[in-house]
Amino acid sequence: MQAPDGLSSGGRALWQQITEAHELDAAQSAQLLEACRMKDRCDHLDEVARITDAESVVSYVELVKLANATANTMKQLIAALRLPDAAGVRPQYRGPRGAQAPSVPGGRAGSVSSIERARARKQA
Repeated sequence: MQAPDGLSSGGRALWQQITEAHELDAAQSAQLLEACRMKDRCDHLDEVARITDAESVVSYVELVKLANATANTMKQLIAALRLPDAAGVRPQYRGPRGAQAPSVPGGRAGSVSSIERARARKQA
């Protein structure tokens, strides 16, 4: 899949690496595009930080904070894509409230209904 227009070299490289290795749906493509834009912003902020005058320490610190926040958000977007690893295993789903406990028969995690206990005894 060709990289969208407007991406710089870092964003295009990220787009190509992920789209060559994985098939994405529309939502994942939109998330990936935002992550690629953030990659480009991080690259630009890094360039600006490298040429920032040593006398303007405050602006340098602000640039580093902004770059770190952008990089962290980019990392979260990429993780939210839940791309499978080399073995084809997808990471655990993490919703807005964090990792969710797997659903188990009988309701709450760790609880087992009387019917399920009877079934287990019968099979043993």
